[in-house]
Amino acid sequence: MDETKVTERYRVIIADDDPIFRSALRLIVQQTCEVVAEAENGQAAIDAAEALHPDIVFLDISMPILDGFQAAAKFRANLSSIRIVMVTSHSEKAFIEQALRSGAQAYVVKGSALVQVPDAIRGSWRADVPGRPASSIRFSSCSVTCRSKLRNITSAANKSCYSP
Repeated sequence: MDETKVTERYRVIIADDDPIFRSALRLIVQQTCEVVAEAENGQAAIDAAEALHPDIVFLDISMPILDGFQAAAKFRANLSSIRIVMVTSHSEKAFIEQALRSGAQAYVVKGSALVQVPDAIRGSWRADVPGRPASSIRFSSCSVTCRSKLRNITSAANKSCYSP
């Protein structure tokens, strides 16, 4: 696939407990993808994915019933072909590392979603194996692209632009 642009319309599920943010994210995502469902928690996202077989799932971390980390782990265990993009308000290094360990291929901080989501969609497909990160991450006022290894995230987090 050409990494410079999304050449096909991926099928997407958006899971976030905030209906206003879900609507805003839908507007961004549907510019390049087909949004096939929305969910207000991780379990609803898994149920929808089992029925609809999306290519990508956007997960918030802080959701009721099943949070984004738990949902990502279940996706990796049961629906491993689905790419996971975490879209969350948490920018702390520990959250990023846990998201990638849980199986996410990309991580986007909500404040930068408008510019980072298209890169995250492309980046989620750069991972050769499900669970191997290829992520776009925003630290404070700078963007850092981290691929393949968690050590890249640690290195980026240690740069002066990182602010917890």
